[in-house]
Amino acid sequence: MQGHETKNAWISHLVKWFKVISLNRQKDKRMNSLLGACEAQG
Repeated sequence: MQGHETKNAWISHLVKWFKVISLNRQKDKRMNSLLGACEAQG
């Protein structure tokens, strides 16, 4: 039973990390497009 709980906690931890990483990737894309627009104008 304890092993099952640990596995679930590990999976939820991985899911949380995955969400954080994908959010950061979206932010990076937005920042890159903003920087690209600034460079194009400048």
